[in-house]
Amino acid sequence: MPFYIDTLLARDQGRQLATGVLWESFHPQIVGSQTAPTTQHVYGVLGYLYAGDVVKGVVLRNGTAAAAANPTTARFGIAQPTSQSAATILALSGNENLAASWPLGANPHPFTTPYIVTSSGPYYACFVVNGVWGTPPTPIRGTGSANAMGPLGTNYPVNFEWAGQTDLPAVGSPVTTTAYISVGYYMGFYY
Repeated sequence: MPFYIDTLLARDQGRQLATGVLWESFHPQIVGSQTAPTTQHVYGVLGYLYAGDVVKGVVLRNGTAAAAANPTTARFGIAQPTSQSAATILALSGNENLAASWPLGANPHPFTTPYIVTSSGPYYACFVVNGVWGTPPTPIRGTGSANAMGPLGTNYPVNFEWAGQTDLPAVGSPVTTTAYISVGYYMGFYY
Protein backbone atom coordinates (compact mmCIF):
# COMPACT_ATOMS: atom_id res chain seq x y z
CA MET A 1 0.00 0.00 0.00
CA PRO A 2 2.77 2.58 0.72
CA PHE A 3 4.11 2.15 -2.83
CA TYR A 4 0.65 2.95 -4.22
CA ILE A 5 0.33 6.07 -2.05
CA ASP A 6 3.90 7.17 -2.86
CA THR A 7 3.18 6.67 -6.57
CA LEU A 8 0.03 8.81 -6.36
CA LEU A 9 1.90 11.54 -4.49
CA ALA A 10 4.75 11.45 -7.01
CA ARG A 11 2.30 11.75 -9.90
CA ASP A 12 0.53 14.67 -8.25
CA GLN A 13 3.85 16.38 -7.57
CA GLY A 14 4.88 15.72 -11.17
CA ARG A 15 1.64 17.34 -12.40
CA GLN A 16 2.29 20.38 -10.23
CA LEU A 17 5.88 20.79 -11.37
CA ALA A 18 4.91 20.36 -15.03
CA THR A 19 2.59 23.36 -14.69
CA GLY A 20 5.19 25.45 -12.82
CA VAL A 21 3.59 25.05 -9.38
CA LEU A 22 5.81 24.25 -6.37
CA TRP A 23 2.88 23.85 -4.00
CA GLU A 24 -0.90 24.32 -4.15
CA SER A 25 -3.49 24.44 -1.37
CA PHE A 26 -5.72 21.80 -2.96
CA HIS A 27 -6.25 20.09 -6.29
CA PRO A 28 -7.93 22.65 -8.57
CA GLN A 29 -10.65 20.20 -9.60
CA ILE A 30 -11.91 20.07 -5.99
CA VAL A 31 -13.91 23.29 -6.18
CA GLY A 32 -16.44 24.05 -3.49
CA SER A 33 -17.35 27.57 -4.56
CA GLN A 34 -16.20 30.63 -6.47
CA THR A 35 -16.47 33.91 -4.61
CA ALA A 36 -15.13 37.42 -4.99
CA PRO A 37 -12.69 38.39 -2.25
CA THR A 38 -14.08 40.79 0.34
CA THR A 39 -12.45 44.20 0.19
CA GLN A 40 -9.88 44.97 2.90
CA HIS A 41 -9.45 41.32 3.93
CA VAL A 42 -6.12 39.50 3.84
CA TYR A 43 -6.56 35.83 2.91
CA GLY A 44 -3.85 33.30 3.70
CA VAL A 45 -3.30 29.59 3.05
CA LEU A 46 -0.52 27.56 4.65
CA GLY A 47 1.79 25.44 2.51
CA TYR A 48 5.17 23.73 2.79
CA LEU A 49 8.34 24.71 0.96
CA TYR A 50 11.86 23.31 0.94
CA ALA A 51 15.14 25.14 1.52
CA GLY A 52 16.45 26.31 -1.84
CA ASP A 53 13.03 26.58 -3.51
CA VAL A 54 12.81 29.73 -5.62
CA VAL A 55 9.32 31.19 -5.34
CA LYS A 56 8.46 33.69 -8.07
CA GLY A 57 4.95 34.46 -6.85
CA VAL A 58 1.46 33.25 -6.02
CA VAL A 59 -0.92 31.60 -8.48
CA LEU A 60 -4.68 32.04 -8.10
CA ARG A 61 -7.45 30.38 -10.16
CA ASN A 62 -10.49 32.39 -11.15
CA GLY A 63 -13.90 31.04 -12.12
CA THR A 64 -14.87 34.48 -13.49
CA ALA A 65 -12.51 37.09 -14.90
CA ALA A 66 -12.36 40.62 -13.53
CA ALA A 67 -13.60 43.43 -15.78
CA ALA A 68 -14.32 47.17 -15.91
CA ALA A 69 -13.33 49.43 -12.99
CA ASN A 70 -10.32 48.42 -10.88
CA PRO A 71 -9.83 48.38 -7.09
CA THR A 72 -7.22 50.62 -5.49
CA THR A 73 -4.94 47.76 -4.43
CA ALA A 74 -4.50 44.03 -4.93
CA ARG A 75 -1.27 42.55 -3.61
CA PHE A 76 0.19 39.07 -3.04
CA GLY A 77 2.85 37.89 -0.64
CA ILE A 78 4.65 35.09 1.12
CA ALA A 79 4.84 35.04 4.91
CA GLN A 80 6.57 32.76 7.38
CA PRO A 81 4.70 31.81 10.58
CA THR A 82 6.33 33.03 13.79
CA SER A 83 3.60 31.79 16.14
CA GLN A 84 0.01 30.50 16.01
CA SER A 85 -1.17 34.11 15.74
CA ALA A 86 1.38 35.82 13.49
CA ALA A 87 3.61 35.53 10.44
CA THR A 88 6.25 37.80 8.89
CA ILE A 89 6.08 39.04 5.29
CA LEU A 90 9.10 37.88 3.26
CA ALA A 91 8.28 39.07 -0.28
CA LEU A 92 5.51 41.01 -2.04
CA SER A 93 4.09 41.54 -5.51
CA GLY A 94 3.57 44.92 -7.06
CA ASN A 95 0.03 46.28 -7.22
CA GLU A 96 -1.95 43.62 -9.16
CA ASN A 97 -5.19 45.65 -9.25
CA LEU A 98 -5.77 45.75 -13.02
CA ALA A 99 -8.55 43.54 -14.34
CA ALA A 100 -6.07 42.12 -16.89
CA SER A 101 -4.14 40.58 -13.96
CA TRP A 102 -7.23 38.59 -12.89
CA PRO A 103 -8.30 36.56 -15.99
CA LEU A 104 -10.32 33.37 -16.10
CA GLY A 105 -8.36 30.28 -15.02
CA ALA A 106 -4.90 30.06 -13.48
CA ASN A 107 -2.97 33.30 -13.29
CA PRO A 108 0.37 34.16 -11.73
CA HIS A 109 0.95 37.17 -9.50
CA PRO A 110 4.75 37.69 -9.42
CA PHE A 111 6.73 39.05 -6.50
CA THR A 112 8.84 42.11 -7.27
CA THR A 113 11.86 39.87 -6.52
CA PRO A 114 11.72 36.07 -6.36
CA TYR A 115 12.06 34.69 -2.84
CA ILE A 116 14.65 31.96 -2.14
CA VAL A 117 13.46 29.75 0.73
CA THR A 118 16.15 29.65 3.44
CA SER A 119 14.72 26.83 5.56
CA SER A 120 12.23 24.03 4.90
CA GLY A 121 8.92 24.53 6.63
CA PRO A 122 5.48 26.12 6.52
CA TYR A 123 4.84 29.35 4.60
CA TYR A 124 1.66 31.32 3.91
CA ALA A 125 0.58 32.37 0.43
CA CYS A 126 -1.56 35.46 0.97
CA PHE A 127 -3.34 38.30 -0.80
CA VAL A 128 -5.44 41.37 -0.12
CA VAL A 129 -7.80 43.48 -2.22
CA ASN A 130 -8.80 47.05 -1.35
CA GLY A 131 -11.79 48.21 -3.41
CA VAL A 132 -13.86 46.44 -6.06
CA TRP A 133 -13.86 45.74 -9.77
CA GLY A 134 -16.79 46.59 -12.02
CA THR A 135 -17.12 42.82 -12.50
CA PRO A 136 -15.24 41.13 -9.66
CA PRO A 137 -13.18 37.98 -10.24
CA THR A 138 -14.36 34.86 -8.44
CA PRO A 139 -11.33 32.85 -7.30
CA ILE A 140 -12.07 29.22 -6.52
CA ARG A 141 -12.35 27.96 -2.95
CA GLY A 142 -12.07 24.43 -1.62
CA THR A 143 -14.80 22.29 -0.21
CA GLY A 144 -15.22 21.97 3.53
CA SER A 145 -13.99 18.39 3.39
CA ALA A 146 -11.04 19.23 1.15
CA ASN A 147 -9.74 22.11 3.22
CA ALA A 148 -11.20 21.73 6.70
CA MET A 149 -8.00 21.13 8.64
CA GLY A 150 -7.79 23.46 11.59
CA PRO A 151 -5.45 24.48 14.38
CA LEU A 152 -4.40 21.64 16.68
CA GLY A 153 -1.96 21.91 19.54
CA THR A 154 0.87 24.12 18.36
CA ASN A 155 0.02 23.90 14.66
CA TYR A 156 -0.47 27.07 12.64
CA PRO A 157 -3.92 27.95 11.22
CA VAL A 158 -4.22 26.39 7.76
CA ASN A 159 -6.44 29.19 6.37
CA PHE A 160 -6.89 32.64 7.85
CA GLU A 161 -8.69 35.88 7.08
CA TRP A 162 -7.53 39.23 8.53
CA ALA A 163 -10.14 42.00 8.21
CA GLY A 164 -9.69 45.77 8.03
CA GLN A 165 -6.49 45.82 5.91
CA THR A 166 -6.03 48.13 2.93
CA ASP A 167 -2.74 46.48 1.85
CA LEU A 168 -0.33 43.76 2.90
CA PRO A 169 2.27 44.90 5.44
CA ALA A 170 5.78 45.74 4.24
CA VAL A 171 8.50 43.09 3.99
CA GLY A 172 9.66 42.23 7.51
CA SER A 173 6.36 43.30 9.08
CA PRO A 174 3.86 41.04 10.89
CA VAL A 175 0.57 39.59 9.62
CA THR A 176 -2.15 38.54 12.07
CA THR A 177 -3.28 34.94 11.45
CA THR A 178 -5.72 34.43 14.34
CA ALA A 179 -9.02 34.48 12.36
CA TYR A 180 -9.06 30.84 11.23
CA ILE A 181 -11.43 29.96 8.36
CA SER A 182 -12.20 26.36 7.42
CA VAL A 183 -12.43 26.89 3.63
CA GLY A 184 -9.73 28.89 1.90
CA TYR A 185 -9.09 30.17 -1.59
CA TYR A 186 -7.01 28.09 -3.99
CA MET A 187 -3.50 29.48 -3.91
CA GLY A 188 -0.18 28.07 -4.92
CA PHE A 189 3.46 29.08 -5.06
CA TYR A 190 5.05 28.92 -8.48
CA TYR A 191 8.64 28.83 -9.66
